[in-house]
Amino acid sequence: MAITHRFRWSLLTSRYQDLISLAMLAIVTAYGYGSLLGGDQARSFGEGSVFIGQPLLATGNLVLTHGLLPLWDPWSGSGDPLIANPLGVQWYPPIYLAFMSESPAFEGLRWVVFAHLLMASWATYGLARVLGVGPMCAILAPIGYVFSAHMHWVVGLGIVHPVFGRVWMPVAIAMLWICLSRRSWRYLLLAGMGLAVAIYAATVYMLHFTLVMMGTVFLSHVVVGKLSLRPILRRLAFILSSGLLVVVVALGLSAARVLPISEYTPISNRGSISLEQIEKASEVPSLQFVLDRIFDQIGSPILAIWGIPIGLLVIAGLVFAPRRVSFFLGLSGLIGVWASLGNQAPIDLYALFYYLIPNFRFNTTLLRTLELTYLAIPLLTAFGLHGTVKWSQTRHRSLVKPVIGVALATVVTAGVLAALGTHRAAQDVIDQPFPLAKVGPALVLREPPVFAKR
Repeated sequence: MAITHRFRWSLLTSRYQDLISLAMLAIVTAYGYGSLLGGDQARSFGEGSVFIGQPLLATGNLVLTHGLLPLWDPWSGSGDPLIANPLGVQWYPPIYLAFMSESPAFEGLRWVVFAHLLMASWATYGLARVLGVGPMCAILAPIGYVFSAHMHWVVGLGIVHPVFGRVWMPVAIAMLWICLSRRSWRYLLLAGMGLAVAIYAATVYMLHFTLVMMGTVFLSHVVVGKLSLRPILRRLAFILSSGLLVVVVALGLSAARVLPISEYTPISNRGSISLEQIEKASEVPSLQFVLDRIFDQIGSPILAIWGIPIGLLVIAGLVFAPRRVSFFLGLSGLIGVWASLGNQAPIDLYALFYYLIPNFRFNTTLLRTLELTYLAIPLLTAFGLHGTVKWSQTRHRSLVKPVIGVALATVVTAGVLAALGTHRAAQDVIDQPFPLAKVGPALVLREPPVFAKR
């Protein structure tokens, strides 16, 4: 008698489920952003070839040709302090993968971005798993965060720093969450290290938003739990000491970047920008504009109506997620929207960040604070799908198979839409490159001045 064996996802261990999920994300990334690996070597990569390509070429010329530390770029205008440039990435080791190409500022930079998009999808998946989402449903988190319409726009313009930030923001948050949940000093050190790497990666705005989200992690662990006085005081003491240690580790490891930037920023053109200049009436968006922007940016680049089921899953996520997680993600998403309204909100939260977070004035665009919302929504979406599946398993056993079928179809559909949409963005980079006239003559490095030969 023949014996047949049916494949069951539930029979696989969690480790194998995670490996399969990570492989699926790698496939989506390869198709969605794989075009970045091809094309003409001389095709520029949008703003990245200007803001990163030029310092990268200067660094390569100084280090490889003249044996000098990349402290000063003598070819950019009257000179540029590489060591104090908040957008400089010469101290970030992965950026040197670009020199594997004969065209580091163009083709090589695209390779680096592709690698970070893959790492970002895995890091976001890891964060979802740390927060408690199951393997299959956790795939929705990176799909909504790394393959959204917003990232379609970012990659299409060659804006590199948010891509780097999408790797290290989830990593730092995940390490901090594990630390506070397990009271593990080891993960606290890793959280500080993740924050330090984000500083070296010149994530700039994303670094500020990482700090805000880490603050909401701390707050969620203080507020949610036993409300009697003694447990609250114990949690507060541990969290304050943990926060101090994270800051000390991050600043200690990144002092080579933080100190020059802190000295340079006050005399830079961004350092003198006042809050009034940022929040002038013509620049502050309305609430309706912000909500429309979120709806347009969180879905697939090729199917705007996808935002409707995402909204329903977000509501389900707030209901089904553990209280602490729901508080953390709900508050983070709300802060992103609230701060983007500037002085149009009853309480100007953006002004609070402007005065409290060091160098936050470097950010001159209110809508950038939606980066918090762009991460919170995909994570809540994953929790919504995960919670629906768990609800059917515990409350309505007759609905288990249909619900799991719908969940699987949701993940597959989202993955296909993500891959197709982002593939178009990556292909646009190759087919419609940033005009070389905008890249500027700085990328054509001249023979360095005499002082650089010493």
